[in-house]
Amino acid sequence: MTDLFYSPRLTFARAQHHIKDFNRVVGDFVHRDTWAHVVDKDSQPGKEIHKIEFLRPTPDTLPCILFDAVNNLRAVLDQAGYAAAVAAGSPSLKAVKFPFGPTETDFRNNLAGGCKDLPPEIRALFERQNAYEGGNNALWAINEMANAKKHFALIRARIGNVSAAVSHDAGPPPGMAGEFKKISPAVGWDAEKNEMILIIADADADVRGHFAFTVVIDSIKVLARKDARHALYEMSSIVQGILLATEAECRRLGFKISD
Repeated sequence: MTDLFYSPRLTFARAQHHIKDFNRVVGDFVHRDTWAHVVDKDSQPGKEIHKIEFLRPTPDTLPCILFDAVNNLRAVLDQAGYAAAVAAGSPSLKAVKFPFGPTETDFRNNLAGGCKDLPPEIRALFERQNAYEGGNNALWAINEMANAKKHFALIRARIGNVSAAVSHDAGPPPGMAGEFKKISPAVGWDAEKNEMILIIADADADVRGHFAFTVVIDSIKVLARKDARHALYEMSSIVQGILLATEAECRRLGFKISD
C-alpha cells in the first residue's frame, strides 16, 4: 500500500483536464464568428425580417469531451468508497459503491444494498449527499450523464439561453410598446433552424441590438437552463468536496491510508 486515495485523486485530475478542454472548445465557439445578423424580405411590402443565424452547429467533439469529464467525476466517487473500505479493513469489498437513485426511495435502497461493506461513518457521509433528483441535482446529473453513453447515446451540448434586445428608429410595430423590447427564447428562437427572429421592421429602419447565448447540456432537465461550463464546475466542486471529506473522515477515524 502506498496511498489508497491516489487513484481517486488522479482520476479527479483527469476530469479537470477534460473540463478545461470542454471550456476551451465552448469558449471558442461562443466568442468567435459563430453567428450573423441577416436581413430578409418580409411578405409585407416595405417590411424586412431581422434575424440571427448561426453559421455552424456546436462542435462535434463536445459530447465526447463531456462524457469523458463526467465519467471521470463519477468514477472518483466509487474509487473514494473503495479506498475507504480498504483503509477500514472491511472483510468484503463488494458493496462499497457511491449510491445514486432517480428518487429518494431508490437512493436509500441503493445505499442500503450497495454500501453495506463501507464503514458506517463513510456510509453516513455518502447518505448526506442526497444523490437523487430533487436532492442534489448536480450530483444526480453526473450519474445520469455517465450512464446515458453506456446504455443509449452521448449527451449532446446545444445552443441555449438565447436572448436578444432590439431597438430601432422607425417607431414601434403594432403591439410593441416603445422602441426597445426583449425577445424571449420562446418567442423568437427556433432551435431546429438555429436562428432567432429579432424583429420585423420597416425597410429603412435602423435596427440595432444585443444578442447573447450559451451552450447547455441537452436531455438533462435539471441542467436545461445552465451554462454547460458552470454546470461542470458545480459538479466538479461537489465531487472534490466528497473526495476530500471521505479522506479526512478516514484520517479522523484512524484508518491507515498510506505507508
